Amino acid sequence: MKNEQYIKLRDQVSEMNKINDEISLINWNREDGPKFSSVEDMKDFEKKLKNNEFDYFFDKENNNSILDTRDVIIESFSHTLEDISFYIYTFKNQSNSNYVTYMALSNIQDNGNIDKLCGNSTSNKELAHNYFENLKLAITTNSIEDILDNLIVGAEKTLLSLKNKLSKLTSEN
Repeated sequence: MKNEQYIKLRDQVSEMNKINDEISLINWNREDGPKFSSVEDMKDFEKKLKNNEFDYFFDKENNNSILDTRDVIIESFSHTLEDISFYIYTFKNQSNSNYVTYMALSNIQDNGNIDKLCGNSTSNKELAHNYFENLKLAITTNSIEDILDNLIVGAEKTLLSLKNKLSKLTSEN
């Protein structure tokens, strides 16, 4: 049962990521700036931008004023329950100064990994910490089946929302 729940959740998250990438591609190509022919091109550009790989465009004098956009984890917590390892982390997104909290799961038996669950972004550090603590409490006080069930329900709702958003975006084009 637990392994089936994990696989279902992993598949849902994979589908969510694909849809979210398609939405991001449409939004990127609508805005001013670079245009991309594929999700892979867009993700490669975002990765390079995040890692300051475009700094060579600026001379040394102007390079000093470029912000470091690499994210820094400000708090984290790990917990293992049966064969599932949980990792909760909050980082400060240097690009927009928001605090972002995610949870990752690893299935020890099949080396599976699911990242960026239960995402929350806020400009308030205290609210980010409170969300972090709520996730921590949920994984330390509930059974593995209850945790996975709740994550599956949340993923189903997110999938529906993302599908509706993608449908709306594609009908507008």
